[in-house]
Amino acid sequence: MPSLAYRGRDQAQGGKRGAGGGDMKKRSSKAAIKSGCVIVRRVSDARQVQNDSLEDQERRLNKWAANEDLQVLALYTDPGVTAKTMHRPAPQKVLAFCNAYRNKLACVLFTDYSRTMRNTMHYYAYKYFLSETGVKLRIEQLKEYEGAPQLPYIEGLFVNTAEADNTEMAGLTKVIQPARFQEGKRTCQPPLGYLNGMAIDPVKSPLIKLAFKSTARGKTISKILELLEKRGLRTRRSNKPVSRADLHRILRNPIYEGVNVVSFGRVANKTEGAPMDVRQAPGNWTPLVDMSLFQKVQDLLQNKGRVVYETREEHFPLRGYLYCRACGSFWASGRSTSRRRSALLRCACRT
Repeated sequence: MPSLAYRGRDQAQGGKRGAGGGDMKKRSSKAAIKSGCVIVRRVSDARQVQNDSLEDQERRLNKWAANEDLQVLALYTDPGVTAKTMHRPAPQKVLAFCNAYRNKLACVLFTDYSRTMRNTMHYYAYKYFLSETGVKLRIEQLKEYEGAPQLPYIEGLFVNTAEADNTEMAGLTKVIQPARFQEGKRTCQPPLGYLNGMAIDPVKSPLIKLAFKSTARGKTISKILELLEKRGLRTRRSNKPVSRADLHRILRNPIYEGVNVVSFGRVANKTEGAPMDVRQAPGNWTPLVDMSLFQKVQDLLQNKGRVVYETREEHFPLRGYLYCRACGSFWASGRSTSRRRSALLRCACRT
């Protein structure tokens, strides 16, 4: 992190110098140091990323910071991300930044409440987490009410209004979703390899194809995970390397072969234990893998076909041929921990 420069105000005051003069200077110096701020901008979908919404938010917040004599230390952006909860990349990064530079930061700036959290509980929880680091959450929409006694009431009104709008949109989605499904449009968040609007991601889509092809050629899940981590494939929400469970979900997801799968909730009025109403239809996006490759991967994952490994060491010629009669999985190859490092074939269940 580069060094940060801050501009403080001279706290030269006349008067008597008593025993508390040193404490007064310390308090004034701390107040002068905490003149930094963080600005956060957000849009809901990819279409808003293309227009001037992000630039307009940044321009308004920079102007507000300049008028308040605040120095912008960081800028965080949530491009095309919903604002329902605090579990988004930008708010989490802001919390980490505020915790690291709590002695330098005074506040976090948003343009309006719709750019923060459209959930009352998450909004106040996030505001509390910021206050624990000594940083205030400030909204440009209510800057004229700051310091007024009616601010908590007005703040609650705006926060609840944002949540009500989000709930109303969710109700409209339940009506629109079946119609969009019949048209072959994807109504949920796109998986890895696709961008918003189901456009192919030029960075991650080749890595998804590599995962399918490597699985079809007989590479183990562990080797595929190592390969994907070296190539830089990371999850969208947590920005972490793809886990074993994530890779299994990717390899079993029919969206990559162009099939639209949507769950419309539980049958029989969403009663407990009722089956889910899951429907499939052809999608109108470009598939990343063809049907034959996708089906071959499914057969291998279901142990319907014998795994053919790309390379066979001379010490393990039977690898991929022997399987366990107890659990049905293929025996794994390895070496003992003794000095001889003997070659071993055994099942993971150790029966």
